[in-house]
Order: sequence, then C-alpha cells, then structure tokens
Amino acid sequence: DMRAAIAAAQAAQAMDTDLTEAAVIELRARAVLGEYDAAISAARALGDRLDEENAFLVADLLVAADRHDEARRELDRLSAKPETRLGAERRLVGLAIEEGNLDAAQARLEPLLGERGGAAIALYYLAQVYEQRGDTTRALQSYRLLADSSFGMQARVAAARLLLKNGQPEQALALL
Repeated sequence: DMRAAIAAAQAAQAMDTDLTEAAVIELRARAVLGEYDAAISAARALGDRLDEENAFLVADLLVAADRHDEARRELDRLSAKPETRLGAERRLVGLAIEEGNLDAAQARLEPLLGERGGAAIALYYLAQVYEQRGDTTRALQSYRLLADSSFGMQARVAAARLLLKNGQPEQALALL
C-alpha cells in the first residue's frame, strides 16, 4: 500500500528531518501512484542530501514519468562523476534499449567490457542487444560467458529461453 508507505515515511521525517531515506521512500511511493511532478520536484530539492546509493533518484523518477530526454541529461551529468559513472552508464544503456536504440546501447556497452566492476553487466546487456537484433549465436555466447558470474542465473534463464525458442529443449534444460 503506497499510501501507507507515504504516511510512514512522513512520520519518520517528522521525528528526524534529516532522515533522507524516509524522503526517498516517500518520493518513490509517490511515483508509483503517478505523482511524478511532485516527486521529481521534491527529489531535486534534496540535492546534495542524496548519498551515492540514492544519487539516481531524480533520473529514476524521470524515467518512470517517461521524461526520457530529461532523464538522459541527468544521467549524463552523473556519468561525469567517477563515483556514479557506472550506475549512470548502466541506466543510459537500459534507456537506449527500452527506446529501441540498440546502436547507442552497444556504443555505451563496449567500453565497459574492459572495466572492473562493469564487465559482467555490460556483457549481460550486450547479450540482450544481440538477442533483440536476432543474433542468437552471439547472444548465447555472451550469456554462456556469464554463467559463473553474478548474472549467472539471469543469463542461464535467458539462454534457456533462446534455446527453447530455437527448438533445443534438451540444451535449455541442461542450463537450468
């Protein structure tokens, strides 16, 4: 119940006005209810109070509100900071994939493949790009490379789905 979440967050903020986490919960709940403008405005007002974990709040709310151009500008700003660059790039890739701009997604992913902390997620998204382009061979290769990574379960499920789609149920079951 989002209204209950908002009420609880407001009660927590009434007890401690510096409780940023409560404000974040309230704003995300408001976005779920479709109160995007109010949530975005309040998130922007939080400004420097947002820590690294919540640095993407404004961008996430903009994406939820389908204000992709504004979200892209916010994410570009965040990608210029070393501490938020990978998260911003990941969100920019997701936005490009969502919009069907696979070339832009691939262009953002390829430099991340060689980066510590970014390679697995880049390979996972790249596999999705290959899949959407109909390049099943490269998609499966990418998913298989991720089998023992932190994306292993998602990659195995995605590869199994592709194999089932291509009439290879035995191979699909072997992955699961």
